[in-house]
Amino acid sequence: MIRKLLASKVRTVGIVFPVRVKTMTLVIGIVLTLFYNLPFELVPLRVSDFLLAVAAILSIITCAKYYMMAKPYLKER
Repeated sequence: MIRKLLASKVRTVGIVFPVRVKTMTLVIGIVLTLFYNLPFELVPLRVSDFLLAVAAILSIITCAKYYMMAKPYLKER
């Protein structure tokens, strides 16, 4: 929602760098979860849980960055 507000006000909204990393870790984490963490199940590593936790942390960081970018435009409303 914040990104849509920025796009309507500024016209060009660049993607914040952690978004790409977040998407990559989220997709890999979900795929590993769906396949029961298969390649890493032989060695007791919970890689899928780690990747999903990293994606959650990066989601919070990108949310904060988009909020900081939109803060001047939110005060106009």
